[in-house]
Amino acid sequence: MSNTVEMNGQTAQITLTGSVDINTTGELRNAIQAVPTSATAFVINAADVSYIDSSGVAVMLLAKQVAERSSASFTITAVSPMVMKVLELAKLDQILKIQSVVGGESENKPASGSTDFSDLF
Repeated sequence: MSNTVEMNGQTAQITLTGSVDINTTGELRNAIQAVPTSATAFVINAADVSYIDSSGVAVMLLAKQVAERSSASFTITAVSPMVMKVLELAKLDQILKIQSVVGGESENKPASGSTDFSDLF
């Protein structure tokens, strides 16, 4: 699986697939930092991510920072349930705009109460 950053008009479309970890994020970071400042939107699709570690989460935060520097919008259009659990654990679901969880909750639902993370370990 590969992770990509593509420009579609003024939108930087970031697609994350498979494992997003220390072994796969180096080139992705460089591609995000190379997005033209004329971009008006950054959109991440993480629906097909099977595993994400802290470097993968850092890539999402980097994309948000680059978007903010360009005054561009930032949206995560879809995440897998596993990614959502990681974002909830880090309380990042409260600061990242997440439109939907594939096969799970949807529409900007912030974490509430406890979450079962047993399937992550």
